[in-house]
Amino acid sequence: MKVNKIAVALVAAAAVPLAGCSASASTPPSSSSAPSAASSTSSSAAAPSSAAPSSAAPSSAAPSSAAPSDGAASTGSASAHIGDASAPSEAAKMICTDETRDNITTVLSVKPDPKPASSWRNHVYTCTYQLPEGPIVLTVHEAADVSAATAYTKAQRSTVQGEKDLTGLNPGAFGTKDGVVVLQKDNDTMRVDTSRLSPQSKLYPRRADFAYNIAAVVLGCWNGD
Repeated sequence: MKVNKIAVALVAAAAVPLAGCSASASTPPSSSSAPSAASSTSSSAAAPSSAAPSSAAPSSAAPSSAAPSDGAASTGSASAHIGDASAPSEAAKMICTDETRDNITTVLSVKPDPKPASSWRNHVYTCTYQLPEGPIVLTVHEAADVSAATAYTKAQRSTVQGEKDLTGLNPGAFGTKDGVVVLQKDNDTMRVDTSRLSPQSKLYPRRADFAYNIAAVVLGCWNGD
């Protein structure tokens, strides 16, 4: 796999304050189904994609210089946990908190639905943010252990086209120019999908950048940044 090079660092992270990270999610209505290929980007975000990234991006996790490799990232504050089929973990539910919603608002410079729809089925927690420009879907798959999560994450590559390894997130993270970013932390695999944004939307040309930055924001919460 080719490794995407980040042409511009996420220098705006220090200048643009993002909301803090909450250990527990809000309680949005449980109505959405599993995510389709969807993802979103912002005119102020900078992220690796096949297109040239913009100059800056608000994000709580700055990209590192280490090249991605297979395997799970090290454990952060949202530590590894044993998968439980009955309910998502607190770490998984972070994708649907008020803080994450506010951070998406900052990254995209738009106002998402204040009550995103969530669901939990087949070990996958899904949170859908419905914007006028189209849906942004975040999911977390919870595996029984790290090795199972690694296998699941690798298998996700076959579900997208044109995927490339991404630097600056976790080892093994990858994304597409259409706006899908997938990364693993411990036994969780997160997918950010902005690909269903309307082609007529001002967000559409930079959907891959926005997906990257949203993933970085959540990863920062998982790492306790």
